[in-house]
Amino acid sequence: MKMGKPPDWSAASSTAVPLAGITCMVLGALIMTFDYPQIEYLGGFGAGADAAMAAAGDAEQRSLYGRLVTEFAIGAAIFGAGIVMCVPRAASALLRRGRRQAR
Repeated sequence: MKMGKPPDWSAASSTAVPLAGITCMVLGALIMTFDYPQIEYLGGFGAGADAAMAAAGDAEQRSLYGRLVTEFAIGAAIFGAGIVMCVPRAASALLRRGRRQAR
């Protein structure tokens, strides 16, 4: 059986990282977009509520508020990771293209 030439994976790997970065940026943006209004609602809820209502749900609200802030921070980290995955590749590609045109 004759073995052929192995496939060239360099083209696929050069586009996989930026696509994963874009996916991470979209996912992080969605997480932050949907968590921010909830954080704002729970953050301002205790200030305008009755003292009895605030005392009854205070522990629950603080717990939920803490979880939402944590989830928001994770969304921001995912978004940042996506930027890190996209920017260096794009910057190096632009620099290479500029060097080719300058020659």
